[in-house]
Amino acid sequence: MHAPEGTKYPVDGSVPAEMIRSIRVPVLVAGGEKSPPGLQSAVREVARILTGNGSEILKGQTHNVSAKVLAPVLIEFFKN
Repeated sequence: MHAPEGTKYPVDGSVPAEMIRSIRVPVLVAGGEKSPPGLQSAVREVARILTGNGSEILKGQTHNVSAKVLAPVLIEFFKN
């Protein structure tokens, strides 16, 4: 992970695994199947790090996900 001096967030596109592992609340990791490859990779990597949490690739969606597509996924996530 490459973070500029004085920050803890990477600027090189890497996923800050140690920071993600510290999350202690349920997480839904979601991304669009038409999102750029780097974003799809980040979704998969975060979902891998946060085992036991939900992950969803939204069919037909880009990075700008339709609310009509996302709403039912969020409702199901919050039900559980």
